[in-house]
Amino acid sequence: MFSQNTNFTWFAYTHDLADIVIKNTFQGNEMRVFIYLAKNMNKDNFIKIKQIQIAKELEMHKTNVSKIIKTLIKHNLIKKTTNPKEYMINPSYLYVGVRQVQQKKQEYYNNL
Repeated sequence: MFSQNTNFTWFAYTHDLADIVIKNTFQGNEMRVFIYLAKNMNKDNFIKIKQIQIAKELEMHKTNVSKIIKTLIKHNLIKKTTNPKEYMINPSYLYVGVRQVQQKKQEYYNNL
């Protein structure tokens, strides 16, 4: 979707993300789910995954994963896309690629 190298092994997070995590005192499981989503996002900041898969991978109950996803959405860290079982991580906080690509991703995210 956004033009850039498809092979990546890193992502960048911003100071704004650090502020949100600190101010909202996220618990360990909330951070585990968020980092899991970040680790599994594609180069465009999208994650297509079922909550039951997250629960299995992290050895958590699906109801807890569901609550955590709602918390992440509430704090604007992720949004549900129009595609089933797909989320997008807010590029203001975490992204792959150069600044110009991040800005394009942010425009898309803001319009979800």
